[in-house]
Amino acid sequence: MLDVTAPNPYLIRAFYEWLSDNSLTPYVIVNVSLKGVVVPKDYVNKGEIILNISAQSVRKLRIGNDALECIAQFDNVTTPLYVPIGAITAIYAPENNLGMNFSLEEYANYRSVITPAKSKTKLAVVAKKKEKDENDIVSAASKKKVIRKPKTHLTLIDSKESENT
Repeated sequence: MLDVTAPNPYLIRAFYEWLSDNSLTPYVIVNVSLKGVVVPKDYVNKGEIILNISAQSVRKLRIGNDALECIAQFDNVTTPLYVPIGAITAIYAPENNLGMNFSLEEYANYRSVITPAKSKTKLAVVAKKKEKDENDIVSAASKKKVIRKPKTHLTLIDSKESENT
């Protein structure tokens, strides 16, 4: 075990800001099997939920070192969301698939963060309903269909690569 905290929350906040600053839509992929994940179960598909966490889609967004929290709308129902940072497996922009994957196994190698405080907010998102086509995501906020690219198609940014260009 490494005696430092995981870089995941710092990278998620950085990607969120970078994507937002470039007028892209930040989405996160969440593994719902991890303890503490609070999301609407009707939108879970194959153990995952995809959430649009843009400022236009959620309210009271907080990306802390322990968890991502916000308030979202699902089928016009205000829903609080709580996602432990370790449950986030990717952050990306569907417009160009730029983003970053996170390993659940690697996250476990770091020192735990302080016990999470009680959630003060509620989350809302864009997600996939079970009865919808497997490749479509229905935005609860906008009702637009967005074709989901498999996360294996995300373009990962490598700092070493960008330094060489």
